[in-house]
Amino acid sequence: MSSSHKEIDLLPNLNNYKKTLAQNRRTLQESTVQRENDHETFEAQVVEHNDAIGAIDECLQLLSTIATPSLAQIKKVQKNLTKIQNSLKKHNQFQIFVKVLLEITVESNFADQGALRDIIVAFNNLRVELVDSLNQITADEAQAVTDFNAQVVQLNQEHAEFQRAVVVKNAEIEANATKIEQTLDLIDELDADLATLNGQLQAENDDFAFATDVYNSTVAEYNKEINAANQALELLTLTKILRLCQIITQRSMIYSIISFKSYHPFQQIFIFSILLDLHNLK
Repeated sequence: MSSSHKEIDLLPNLNNYKKTLAQNRRTLQESTVQRENDHETFEAQVVEHNDAIGAIDECLQLLSTIATPSLAQIKKVQKNLTKIQNSLKKHNQFQIFVKVLLEITVESNFADQGALRDIIVAFNNLRVELVDSLNQITADEAQAVTDFNAQVVQLNQEHAEFQRAVVVKNAEIEANATKIEQTLDLIDELDADLATLNGQLQAENDDFAFATDVYNSTVAEYNKEINAANQALELLTLTKILRLCQIITQRSMIYSIISFKSYHPFQQIFIFSILLDLHNLK
C-alpha cells in the first residue's frame, strides 16, 4: 500500500476518534446537567420532608399537652395538617393519609380521648414514614452522586485514551505526509534522471541514424565502384574471351580444314556453321 493510500485510510479513523471525543464531552455535559437537576430535586424533597416532619413534630407537641382542647388549639392542629398536606403535595402516598387525618380532626374535634390517641399514633406513623422516605431519597442521592462520579471518571479516562489515539493518528498522518513528500521528491529526481537518459538516448539515436546514413552512403558508393569494376571486369573478360575465341577459331579452322573431309556432308555443314559463328564473334 502506498503512503498516500495509507494516509487516506487513517483519516476515517481519525475522524471517528474526533467524533467520539465530541460525543464523550456531550455525554459528560448532559450527565452533569442532569445531575445538577436531580440534586436540585433532591434538595427540594429534603426541604419538603423536613417541613412536613417539623409540622408533625409541632402537632405531636401540641396534642401531647391537650386535655380539653380549645377551639384555637384545634384550629392550630388543623392548620399544621394543612401545612403538612401542602408540603407533601408531590407525594401521593402521603397525601391520602394526611387528608384522612385532617378529616378525622375536623370531625372529632379531639373530644374523644381514644380518637386523640389514634391521631397521635397516626402522626407518629406518618413521621416514621417521612423519616424513612427522607433516608431513602438521601441514600438514593448518595448513590446517584457515586454513580455520577464513577461515570465522570470513566468518561474522562475514555476521553484521555481517545486523545492519545488522536495524537498517535496525527503523528502517523504527519509521518505519512513526510514519506509522501520524500516520495514525491524522489519521483522528481527519477523524472529528471529519466529525462536525462531520454536525452542521452535521443542523442545516441541521432548519432546512430547519422552513422547509418554515412554507412548507407558509403555502401552505395562502394556498390557503384563495385558495379563499375564488375563492368570493367566483364569488359576485360569479354575481350579476353573474344581474343581466346579468335585464337581458338584460327586453330579450329586449321584443324577443321585438315579433318573436314573425314566428316559426313551433314556434319561438315554443321561444323562450318559453327566456325562461321566464331569467326563473326571476332
